Amino acid sequence: MGQQHHGLSTARVAAIIVAMNFGVFIGALDGTVVTSLLSHIASELHELSRVGWIATGYLVACAAFQPLYGKISDIFGRQQVLLFCNFMFALGLVICGYSYDLETLVLGRVVSGIGGGGIMSLSTIVLSDLIPLRHRGIFQGIGNLCFGAGAGLGGIFGGVISDRYGWRKVFSLQVPAVVISMILLLVCFRNPAKKDQQEPLLSDDSSETYGATDASSKAPAQSNAAKIARIDFYGCGCLVATLVCLMFGISTGGNQFPWLSYPVVGSLVASLVFAAAFTYVELRIAKEPVIALHLFKEQTILASSLTNLFGTMAAYSILFFAPVYYSSVLNMTATEVGQRLAANFLGVAIGSFGSGVYMARTGRYYWIGVISGGLMIGAAWILLWITPEKPEILQYLALNITGLGYSIMLTVTLLALISAVPFEFHAVATSIQYAFRGIGSTLGVSVASSVFHNVLASQLQRRVHGKHAEEVISRVLDSVEAIRELPAKYQAPVLQSYDVACKVVFISVAILAGVCIITSSLQREHKLHSTLTREEEEAQQTN
Repeated sequence: MGQQHHGLSTARVAAIIVAMNFGVFIGALDGTVVTSLLSHIASELHELSRVGWIATGYLVACAAFQPLYGKISDIFGRQQVLLFCNFMFALGLVICGYSYDLETLVLGRVVSGIGGGGIMSLSTIVLSDLIPLRHRGIFQGIGNLCFGAGAGLGGIFGGVISDRYGWRKVFSLQVPAVVISMILLLVCFRNPAKKDQQEPLLSDDSSETYGATDASSKAPAQSNAAKIARIDFYGCGCLVATLVCLMFGISTGGNQFPWLSYPVVGSLVASLVFAAAFTYVELRIAKEPVIALHLFKEQTILASSLTNLFGTMAAYSILFFAPVYYSSVLNMTATEVGQRLAANFLGVAIGSFGSGVYMARTGRYYWIGVISGGLMIGAAWILLWITPEKPEILQYLALNITGLGYSIMLTVTLLALISAVPFEFHAVATSIQYAFRGIGSTLGVSVASSVFHNVLASQLQRRVHGKHAEEVISRVLDSVEAIRELPAKYQAPVLQSYDVACKVVFISVAILAGVCIITSSLQREHKLHSTLTREEEEAQQTN
């Protein structure tokens, strides 16, 4: 892997990577657990019109806090921040396991999202600290494999446990796994002995902060008060407020409130105001900005960030609404839906590791990045073509191709982004990508949910008639499982309405994937270096 400069043995690096990827596996499993449970939770709580907030609450928290962890872990140390993230993730799972109304459940998902966002982003930042860029694709591919394994098994795990013991057990049974993750972090990230003189990866008291990007991090150990003073609280607050207001407007518009109502318009306007305030704070006030906005002057950073935004919106729209289509129109159980979500893992495995090996051997990434968007268009087209009469293999293939295209896109955009900046900015650049990925996942679910519910309501009003029409419409807007309890004369028009609503979502996915192709084509192909210090590699090549 070329020369290293972190002073760690290969065994130590391997142990750290194992510890990180176990956390990634748990986080990914939790994500798809929720997708397989949405219909059942909504039916029990009678909250189908607001069930999107279960996913949105988690994703908003991830999007808001992911950008913070790069800088905060530079200040406090990787281990301490990772342990905090795991604790918050577990606390949220406990809250979900004891929730009996939607509000408490969403609160639990928000708390889990605060921790889950850090688990994911810090795993990538640690790789940037340890692995040269030319070989990052392979190791990122391994991380994506762990993510895909968790995502693939999550649907099966959630479906089986929910069918047998109820959906609350799905959350509480994950807590022991998070405890194991914390133990691994404590063991693998233990402070090195004095004789090793090994880098500061683990300790906030080290003479250098692992992955530090600024001179201040190389100063003598700071007090906790001094470290806290370095955090960009104004920027963090404005970013969180921007996302929460934006998500509230998009999720409730045309659903709980009319699009031109005061709550919706007010929240969208507020999101613009907070976004402007965030930009001002980051450019003019913050001494250590949570997001280094000046980096967007580099075309590749902007293009890869937008590719993450639109590609993630497309992928999450499929991952959340293909199960809705399968459970409603195709009449599947949670276990059957989970089995089809597992097909996503094979695509993630091939795309992640395959693209990593390709980039390690060739040093190129441009064209496979462009192709990844085309694969997601293909997945959307298959979903549009699926009917109860079509071959069952298509139900698996659509999710398989989604995983293939999305995993390639994630690997390529990360390598493109960090190859466009010096090594000392890798952690900051990684935080930028996770910010756009988090915003994309939040927007994807929120926009798709809004489109789905507005189209569904319109179709039901148009197709369902008769003495009990209003009661029927009200019931099926809140519960997928209510469809099976309807008189036979109502089932066909309701299923047709669900079919149209889901397929409008899939059309929007194809459009988003098309935009993803355009933004991906704007990325420049930078050199993938074989050492952590680019200047050294370039000097060796000239000798």
